[in-house]
Amino acid sequence: MGIHNLSPSPGHHLSEPMAPSSFGAFSVAEFCSRYGISRSLAYEERRAGRIRFRKVGARTLILTSDAEEWAHALPEADR
Repeated sequence: MGIHNLSPSPGHHLSEPMAPSSFGAFSVAEFCSRYGISRSLAYEERRAGRIRFRKVGARTLILTSDAEEWAHALPEADR
């Protein structure tokens, strides 16, 4: 069960800034779906210190601001 439906709008591209969310956080599954990465990669990024996870009881969340910061810090693809 996700907290919110934070799917990007049709035609949205990762290079475009994400619209500010009134919800403020993603579940790990929502984060992975939004950014097109696997759960194992998300946890690898956490272990490497590139993304922060937050705990609320048993829930693990990623703040929208942390997700945006992570995405903007990704290296550019080689052309």
